[in-house]
Amino acid sequence: MRDFWIAAAEARDRFEECIEELYEDIVHKEGVLEREEEEAKREAEEKKRHAEEETRKRQRRKQKKSSKTI
Repeated sequence: MRDFWIAAAEARDRFEECIEELYEDIVHKEGVLEREEEEAKREAEEKKRHAEEETRKRQRRKQKKSSKTI
């Protein structure tokens, strides 16, 4: 019977180690996902700024062309 309790305790210890490893993996993946999300937001903001700049440039060019033709 003693062997049973030793085996049960070892199994419990292994189970607890697995749970700790899973928790660490989850925390790590959450951190990675948060960083990726922040990076995606920054990239989207950069693209938006770039598009706005291009729009302003086009508008300036149109204004210059229209003022030259007058």
